[in-house]
Amino acid sequence: MTTESTLTGTCGSGCGCGVSACGPLAAIRKPAAMQGAITRPDLAIREVRIAVSYQCNLRCMHCYVPEEHREQYAKYYPDALSTDELVSVVTTMAGNFGTKRISITGGEALMTPVWPRTERVMQAALESGLKVRLITGGAAQTPISTVLAAARRSDDLTFQVSLDGTDDAMVSKFRGRPYAYQRAVETIGTIAASGSPVFVRYTITEENYDQTVGCYDMVSELGAAAFVVKPVFSLGEAARNANTVHIDESTVRDLQLRLVEHSRGRRTKLKLPQPCYVGADELPHDANVEIMYCGCGRNVAYLAPNGDVYPCTYIVGMQDMSEHRLGNLRDPGFDLAAAWQAEDTYSTFRNAPKECHCTANELAKGDEQLVCRP
Repeated sequence: MTTESTLTGTCGSGCGCGVSACGPLAAIRKPAAMQGAITRPDLAIREVRIAVSYQCNLRCMHCYVPEEHREQYAKYYPDALSTDELVSVVTTMAGNFGTKRISITGGEALMTPVWPRTERVMQAALESGLKVRLITGGAAQTPISTVLAAARRSDDLTFQVSLDGTDDAMVSKFRGRPYAYQRAVETIGTIAASGSPVFVRYTITEENYDQTVGCYDMVSELGAAAFVVKPVFSLGEAARNANTVHIDESTVRDLQLRLVEHSRGRRTKLKLPQPCYVGADELPHDANVEIMYCGCGRNVAYLAPNGDVYPCTYIVGMQDMSEHRLGNLRDPGFDLAAAWQAEDTYSTFRNAPKECHCTANELAKGDEQLVCRP
């Protein structure tokens, strides 16, 4: 990815990436694929979602990352961007691509072997004046106090923690580890008590939809800033577990309406990403709700651990994700700015309906007609 790579030796940053030109052994240089700049404000990549690793200590039934990526993450590391390359990506995006926020995801970004990569990416983003959203399953090994200290308790750091129910046994089974529920609840409470904003992400499935309202109550009491609720997509492991996790749109809409009513007078904001089947005209005037709209492929990009660029996080769970791969930051001759601003780039995403629609979800169903059903 860099214009020159001649240094050899063992990684000295402690990131465990196995890449020879990493840490203090590698000069941090602007990626060759990122020499250009975004010149169209309407196509500024305002958010980059960076998967620092696919390594994870959970085995969630609804995960969009396929199991082979999670189980065999070690074989992906030799091809992974080095920590210095990731830092260079962040600083370049801040300067030339109109980026305002970095979301750090995985895998699990707070696992012990992954944390050094996460730490440097987070610090580089904050030092570049970017906002950072740190996404975690809530059951990782790096203490929240360590993360806050590394971020110097920056006001630009927000956490997103996943929690999918109020029943310990069900959540832990759903996430494949007996400690998943308790650790997630403790993590949410610890972050909220520190004064840092914590958003709780809830994935609606057939198995947990009846616990959603109760979970909203619980995380409100814990001090969460927002409760982000989205139906499961049939991608990656979720596709393999479709009989357990799939839920129909009418059930989702009924639940979204109940949540909207429940948000009235509540401090914890309800956030409804697409597909949201509740219209803005159906919201009570005192509802504490934000209907979120998708910018994937236009103002949001996803960077896989190996440097592949995609329009959306969920694409990595598709059986054939190659058609949505814009390029790799190490590819000779790849110009990210030029490719992103090309007229035909990600037209399926950019021309999609705005209301009650998620392109990745439609692609997961094999439906590219992009029809919104009420």
